[in-house]
Amino acid sequence: LLQQYEEATNDIITFMTINNQTYNNLIEFLTTNKKFTPNTIGKHIKNFKSLISEAQESEGITVSDSYNKSYWKVFKENKNPEEIVFLNEKELQELSELELETGSIEDKVRDIFLIGAWTALRISDIINLSEHNIHNYEGGSKVIHIHNRKTNKQVSIPHHPLISIILRKHEGQIPKLSEPIVNRYIKVVCS
Repeated sequence: LLQQYEEATNDIITFMTINNQTYNNLIEFLTTNKKFTPNTIGKHIKNFKSLISEAQESEGITVSDSYNKSYWKVFKENKNPEEIVFLNEKELQELSELELETGSIEDKVRDIFLIGAWTALRISDIINLSEHNIHNYEGGSKVIHIHNRKTNKQVSIPHHPLISIILRKHEGQIPKLSEPIVNRYIKVVCS
């Protein structure tokens, strides 16, 4: 993103030239050129501030006196309840029954989305899910055990029958798709 910013604005960012105007210019670029949402902009500003702090504290790199860390606000926009979209069980069932070409990107995205809906797992965990994660218990109940990548902890999740169906469909492994691909195509599938 910084390279794209520099190419678009001819403003070369260095540790010695960074200042509050740089922040303003970055916000403008991320809003206007990249059309990012406030939450995405906030994430990138947070990462940028972390990079600057790491450079100063761990690497001993000198940063411009014009850089004011507190001026670089990390903002987040909370969504109104009307803006939050979710599917109920009936809609999830309809989505699972939607006829899509087997093996198509839309088919794979739909399956990843459905597993996420029934497990609350992140995509980074879903794509690592396999039949080996499903364990049978007395009485026929099943539970998914998976190592959560973000928290670095083992989690146990109630098993929904649709998950085994999806896993069998994909020969025991979930398709490896990135989060941006899933986010882009799920909108197409659900429209």
